[in-house]
Amino acid sequence: MKIDSIMVGPIMTNCYLLSDETAGACALIDPGDEADRVLDMVSRSGCALQYILLTHGHFDHTTAVRPILERYPDLPVYINEKDVVDGRRGDMELVFSPVRRPSNMEKADLGQKQTQPILDAYQAGVIGVGTVLRELKQQAPVTNLWSNITDEMIEEADQEDEKKKQEEVQIKEQLGNAALNANKNAKEEVEDGWEETKESPAGN
Repeated sequence: MKIDSIMVGPIMTNCYLLSDETAGACALIDPGDEADRVLDMVSRSGCALQYILLTHGHFDHTTAVRPILERYPDLPVYINEKDVVDGRRGDMELVFSPVRRPSNMEKADLGQKQTQPILDAYQAGVIGVGTVLRELKQQAPVTNLWSNITDEMIEEADQEDEKKKQEEVQIKEQLGNAALNANKNAKEEVEDGWEETKESPAGN
């Protein structure tokens, strides 16, 4: 499982792409604007777009949906029932008249609500990919999503996260040592200059 994201629109809303490279499938979350950039992210993933998941219906999370549906007319879009506006414009900018899928829709709604905090934590650098996959896998029995995540995938992601963490520690240590050496050299230069000044005879 791979997670990509870009910031789109005037208020820089995060748009996520969840890709299962093994299955060759992916899902978009909150394509808020700039449909061409969003679809370019999909294209670069090498996976087939299967779903659009909307955390809610505000314009900054949904503006790119219509342009994307023009290219993928059969692509299912999931949004909470409370954010669906049928035949009238309310607080939401996007108007849907969806065909209700009772059981799948309810599970998708629950999956959206539970997934967003995990993605936010990942984006903020609080958790790694391994933790994301582990949390999503735990949700699978309830949401009927992410059932393809395996323990092997989680273990590999944990190892990669640990490797990145060690690399970050090494980089910080190198930078710290470089800063110490620079301060030491600067101090020695000042001291050498002071010694030369004391040893030089005073001018007449």
